[in-house]
Amino acid sequence: MPDPIPCSDILIAGGSYAGLALALALSNASGGELQITLVSPHFPSLDPAISDIRASALSRGSLHLLDHLGLWTALSPFSQPVTSIELTDSALDDALRPARLTYDLASDAFSAALPRMVVIENHHLGRILLEAAQKAPGLTLLADREIKSYVADLSRVDARLLSGELISARLLVAADGSRSRLRDLAGIRTAGHAYDQLGIITSVEPELPHAGRAIQHFLPAGPFALLPLPANRICVTWTEGTAEAHRILALDPLSFRAEVERRFGHQFGMLRSISAPKFWPLSMGLARSLIAPRFALIGDAAHSVHPLAGQGLNLGFRDVAALTETIVDAARLGLDIGQATTLERYERWRRFDTLAAASGFDLLNRLFSTHSTLARSTRGAALAFTNALPALKSWLVDEASGESGDVPRLLRAKG
Repeated sequence: MPDPIPCSDILIAGGSYAGLALALALSNASGGELQITLVSPHFPSLDPAISDIRASALSRGSLHLLDHLGLWTALSPFSQPVTSIELTDSALDDALRPARLTYDLASDAFSAALPRMVVIENHHLGRILLEAAQKAPGLTLLADREIKSYVADLSRVDARLLSGELISARLLVAADGSRSRLRDLAGIRTAGHAYDQLGIITSVEPELPHAGRAIQHFLPAGPFALLPLPANRICVTWTEGTAEAHRILALDPLSFRAEVERRFGHQFGMLRSISAPKFWPLSMGLARSLIAPRFALIGDAAHSVHPLAGQGLNLGFRDVAALTETIVDAARLGLDIGQATTLERYERWRRFDTLAAASGFDLLNRLFSTHSTLARSTRGAALAFTNALPALKSWLVDEASGESGDVPRLLRAKG
């Protein structure tokens, strides 16, 4: 039997973006006093050939978190500020796709303060988070590890790894993804369903400058999003019905290019290059509770949402900020960081936001993924109404930016 691993204050399972960010935030906020162990079967790959090719639209709240962690300077060169957001709603073969709703972010996209929104490729984000975590005080990273089982009592959690190793901690946090093993072990059920849709991702290089414009084409099969990247590239995140998606993915490169061009439009001229696509199945899931005895959920383990609004990672970072503040405040008061009253504060903080986001994105996907003429007319009127009300548009941007309501300290500007 392997020797026990030294006890920790906090054990985190899952080494992707939310798990790494939480470990860094706790290390930073406690000055290295909290002993944190992060176990994961794998961490973000540092090899570009096999790394995550997706891109994320990070809100200013998320950028504040990364800035507090000392990472924004390293991330900034790989980030593309978004100058505007345009939403269209049209049939697939419509010659023109006029913008039904627009958001002008140009005034602060390149300001000295943090931009309202940036797009960054996930492999850059993962690499920089991992490199920082490897140097963080009080943080131990254990790769190629996975928790097999755990037992929680009144004072601690004992987690047994698949390797046979034992780790004890005062609190166990699951950041192990939408198919969380630990969520199941904790007896936490989920509500949700799989969509009959696949997400397809590719990157393109257009002929004309994108100038930081992000565009969401709402097509009958699902949203087709264009996210601007540095070096005048664009990440295409494309939702398609499962059967049609498999047909498209089986095409030869020239035929696949034709399908992309058919949906892309002509606003950026010809497409000079298109990368080979990757795909993943889409689903919505919401944990019925975010906590159990000495246990908490964050990130996709707590909520997986449709990618149409690009808010999945931002929601995970909001979890990180709220849980970090909850834990550090309790520790400074000499309270038990894993006790129920501590964790209940975190759940109250995050419950409404996660429920509203998952339900709202699910409703939007159902509303826009239809061929109904009546539904399209109703959507068009709703978008035009919103576009005509600057105050409503401003509130929606603040919501998406994570800058409204009871905002954790890590999601606010420094100072």
